Amino acid sequence: QYGTYNYALAIAALFSPLVALGLKDIVIRDIVRKPEDKDELLGATFGLKFVGSLLALGLAIGIGAITQPDDALTRLLIAIMAGQFVFAALNETLDCWFQSQVQAKYTVWAKNIGALIIAIVKIGLILYKAPLIAFAWAALCQVFIFTIVLAAFHRTSQQRLAAWKLSFLRARSLLTNSWPLILSDVAIMIYLRIGQVMLGNMANKEALGLYSAATRLSELWYFIP
Repeated sequence: QYGTYNYALAIAALFSPLVALGLKDIVIRDIVRKPEDKDELLGATFGLKFVGSLLALGLAIGIGAITQPDDALTRLLIAIMAGQFVFAALNETLDCWFQSQVQAKYTVWAKNIGALIIAIVKIGLILYKAPLIAFAWAALCQVFIFTIVLAAFHRTSQQRLAAWKLSFLRARSLLTNSWPLILSDVAIMIYLRIGQVMLGNMANKEALGLYSAATRLSELWYFIP
């Protein structure tokens, strides 16, 4: 079943560049250059990412329906995995703010809190032989916890989400600058995930499970280089 889980994860991940939109480095740079425009920059960034998250969610569900018309479990897993995009729109925007202030430690703390809580939950799910769908919900809850904790850190830093301003002109300017990075992110994600998608459609889920386990063990070391 690990193969089924990772097939759903790979399908959803293919559309994650629509949430990132290559905005991170550009937004951080612009906030550093013009801190007085931060609310407009963050508002435009969140607006773009939220629209992108809904588009990515819809496309992932659609591709799941096309590629797995007879597998209701896989389609549901894809929908749950892609549901993380909605929360990512907010937490990625908040991360831009913290990094622009050289306070990335808050993002790390928030991620680790979510990861620790859900790691304990997953151990419980394994011990009680929970169904596969429970692990997908756990992954979604991890992103939800991360987002809530990061928003709390943002609030304690004397910042307010309500102060963000949505500007169409600012959003268009950001997209004009970010489109080459979007193409780069798409290429990277296809490179990382296309093998799992192909195995899921051309071989069996057991083979994909073995491949995915090996890939995960390999990717653990990416942080070093």
